[in-house]
Order: sequence, then C-alpha cells, then structure tokens
Amino acid sequence: MSLDACHIPSISMQLTIHHSESSVILFLCFNQLSVGPENTLLTKSPSQENYLEGSNITLSCSAVSNPAALFYWLLNGSLLSDTGPEFRLINVQMSQSGDYSCQELLLFLSTINLFPRSVYRKPSLHRSLYFSDSLFCLTENITDYAVTSSTKQPVEGNSVNLTCDAAGSIFIRKWKKNGADLAFTDNMKLHDEGRVLCFQPLNKTDNGTYSCMISNPLSSVEAEYIMIVNCNRDLVEFSSVRLSCSVSSGSSVSFFWLNGSSEVTASDRVQLTDGNANLTIVNVTRYDRGPYKCDAFNALSNGSSDPESSVILFLCFNQLSVGPENTLLTKSPSQENYLEGSNIRLSCSAVSNPAALFYWLLNGSLLSDTGPEFRLINVQMSQSGNYSCQAFNNQTMIIQTSQPSFISVLSKFEEKDSDVECVRWSLKYICHL
Repeated sequence: MSLDACHIPSISMQLTIHHSESSVILFLCFNQLSVGPENTLLTKSPSQENYLEGSNITLSCSAVSNPAALFYWLLNGSLLSDTGPEFRLINVQMSQSGDYSCQELLLFLSTINLFPRSVYRKPSLHRSLYFSDSLFCLTENITDYAVTSSTKQPVEGNSVNLTCDAAGSIFIRKWKKNGADLAFTDNMKLHDEGRVLCFQPLNKTDNGTYSCMISNPLSSVEAEYIMIVNCNRDLVEFSSVRLSCSVSSGSSVSFFWLNGSSEVTASDRVQLTDGNANLTIVNVTRYDRGPYKCDAFNALSNGSSDPESSVILFLCFNQLSVGPENTLLTKSPSQENYLEGSNIRLSCSAVSNPAALFYWLLNGSLLSDTGPEFRLINVQMSQSGNYSCQAFNNQTMIIQTSQPSFISVLSKFEEKDSDVECVRWSLKYICHL
C-alpha cells in the first residue's frame, strides 16, 4: 500500500499497527499547529500615568498567537466597540479615565488527516480570553486657586477657617506660614483632607502670611492669604495700656523690653514695674503700636535671652480712637464775593477715628445742618457772614472747630437808557458808556 505525503507537514508522528499478516503505518498530519494566545501585553504611548485633558494616547495590544488573535478593548471591564491591535484616544477627556484592558479571541479550524482514508472533524470554536490591563488617569491643570477666610475681619478669640480651593485635579495640599512649613499649635486643625485650616480660638500670634501649596503630577501652584488678627477691644488715644511678660519656670528672672530695635526705658509716659515684667504706657498714641519684644533671662543664662523664649507683642486693639484733628473747611467755587442767586458748596474734613460728626456754624451760632457738606442754594445777601465747621469724635469726646471762612453776598441791579448802562454793586456804581 502506498502512502501519500501530507502537504507541508509541521509535525508528524509514525504509528505502527500490527496485524497477523501485515502492518499499517499512519501519520498525524496537519498543516499548522494553533497555539496561544499567550504573553499578552498592553502598552501605551506616551508611557505615563497621568495625562492632561486634550492629550492623544495610543494603546497597543500584542500576544503570541497562531493564527493571529482578534483584539477587543474594555474600559473598567465593559466591552468597547473598538477592535484591532491598536486603540486611540484623541483629545482625551476626564470622563475617559479608567482601567483599560485588551482581550484576545482565537478562532481556528481543526483538521486531522488519517490514511489510508481521511477523517474530517467539524470546525470547532475555541474562545480563549486573555487580558492585559493598564490604568491611567487624566489630570487637569490647576487653575482658579485661592485661600479665603470665613470672615472678612478675623478677631482674637473667635473661630476662623481658611479654605484652600482650586479647579482641576488636586492630589496634594500643603500649608505654610511665612514661607516655612506650618507648625501646628493646639488651636489649629485640618479638615476635609487638608482643604480647610481651622483656628479655634484665634490668637494674636496667628498673624502672618499663610500659603497653600496645591499640586498634581503635572502642575503645582501656591495661593496666599495674609492673616491680620484684630483684637476684641477698642483703645482710645491718650488712655493707658499695660503689657505683661511672664515665664513658666525659672527664678530671679529679669525682663528686658524692646520697641522695634530700640530699648524701652522709663519716662513720663512709660512705666516699668514688677522687675520690668509690666510695661505701662500712659497717654498712648497711634504711634505706640509696636511691635514690643520681651526678653527674659537670669544669672544662669549669662544675661542673655533664649531666642525661642522671646515674646513679641503688639498693642492689641480693634481700633484706636483718635482725633479729630486738622479740621479744614473749603468752599467751591473758591472766592470771596458771590452774586445773589449763586450756589456755594462748603466741605469739612478732619483726621478722626471713628469718623467725625460734622456741624455747621454761622457767625458762631450753630445751624441745623449736619454732615461733611453744606450747600447754599440761590444764596442771598442775608446769608453773608463767617462760616465754620465743627468735627466731633464720640469716642474721644473731642470737638475741633475749623478756621472761619467769610462769604460776602452782593446784590446786583441794572439801570438802562439809550446811552448809559449802570450796574450797582453794593454801594458802588460802575458805569459803562
């Protein structure tokens, strides 16, 4: 019996079947061996974890497979409509972030040839599912960043929140004070994953510039807020105020005060008592705000203070009531004589805190008008005289009167004939021929 050779065999196996009289030799004969898929690999280009919105990304899937596998794509486990070994994301958006994977489907026909006769099997579908995963995130640039306060006027003793907000992808927030990492004290807490810095209660020492560093893998920004802590009391100029300095431990302690870089010494307005622990300022003015520095030392410190134990203080007041002073009256139009029927505007100003109340006088007598502006409409001769204004501060209880300003109102009439026109100004005649 003759045997036909297989067409382009890849692998052959000889079988011998023994019979009483003869032997039959058979070959397992096939054209190709279907294998895989295996070593499935997903790659992305550019190769990074985070991408900006609008980027273009190419995902490629490969595998060892014979015949070549069909490739399908999934996002977060859900099958997409795209097929093929390459998947492109053009002008990618945040909504497309997620876990991407590729899947191979192997479809092949299996045939076995047996000799001397051939046996054909039905086509069979082999569904081989292999996955390769790639997780990536889209990252937005950080924009519209700012630190805002829960109140426009932080007051000592109250609670205040600083909020660090921004648009875009935010991975990390970090707080600083005056350019250094924020040293948290007992009255500070972070909330909302570092977004909110809470002060409870607010101390005068919380003054400073606070910054919030906001970053993601592709960008970093810094937002600042200047915290000015207002005191919960008012102070009237020319009243008295006392600053005190103390230590938690130590004996035979001496105290040393500085105003800025100048040593504070006793004078007619400055009193140092209790071993210089208390500093009292009599007749305080707006120029006495400070800062005042208190140093404490004893014999063991060789007459010097530990810099970390130094206390810096300000005269603490919500507002300092001063004035009024420099009270000034102006008139518009600015002249000495006005014709009857004119309109004149008088204005009064003064340096005062709180704002002064203004009153008006004519020849020393109080008028009913109040406010920083006084108007004379269609003025008459009877309104001529010395005008002045008074500025009154209801905190300092000080009244200051401006210098008087004389207003002369003149009457005008006309007498005409064919040759002469006369205009009378007060008691004078001016004739034009």
